[in-house]
Amino acid sequence: MTKKIILITLSILLFGSVGFYIKENIKNSKEAAQKNGNKTQNNNPGIVVEGNGNYEVKKIDLPKNFENIDKIPMPDLDKPIMALPGVDDITLKFATEKIKEVTTRLKANKYSLEDWLILGVHRKTIEDYEEARTIWTYAGLAWPQNERSFHNLGELYGYYLKDYKKAEENYKKALENNPSAIYIYRNFADFYRFVIKDNTKAKAILEQGIAANPGEAPLDLQNLLKAIK
Repeated sequence: MTKKIILITLSILLFGSVGFYIKENIKNSKEAAQKNGNKTQNNNPGIVVEGNGNYEVKKIDLPKNFENIDKIPMPDLDKPIMALPGVDDITLKFATEKIKEVTTRLKANKYSLEDWLILGVHRKTIEDYEEARTIWTYAGLAWPQNERSFHNLGELYGYYLKDYKKAEENYKKALENNPSAIYIYRNFADFYRFVIKDNTKAKAILEQGIAANPGEAPLDLQNLLKAIK
């Protein structure tokens, strides 16, 4: 009889302690939540969620080759924006604002080819040609089938960095990726005509564009071809 009483007493004490422990944990959790502004954090490794209960979920469309993109070293998004000679204050101010905007977007989603291309344009605007080259070269490595980064490099090498061999290589790669891009034929022909001073090559590129795009689209190219003597 005495043993039964002792067992019952121990059970009461045990369950009472458990109840007190649970109650204290709930109380402490509530107090912690109040101190942290009702922030919550999950326990999944690598995933941290904080906030006051108002969440906005945004979908990021990953490119098919995003795993390959992850292996390619990214340009430095925190590179200082320097005022280079020849850039006026208004242009610098505008470009600086745009660079900051695009950089913020890329830090949230580095898989945006469009934003990388735009960032290169704004770097080129402030005459930071080396950084523009770095950005567009990265875009070509990350998205090897795109034509715009290669076209931009063709223009950059041809008119600003004065590396005519690389200009040709990039123009050709751009056309290889998109033979229907009329503007590339036009700009490539202008490069041959006004920079290299080779009308024969300019005509050949225009004829290539006309042959690759039968119909009304190459009318612009036909007019340019007629204008070259």
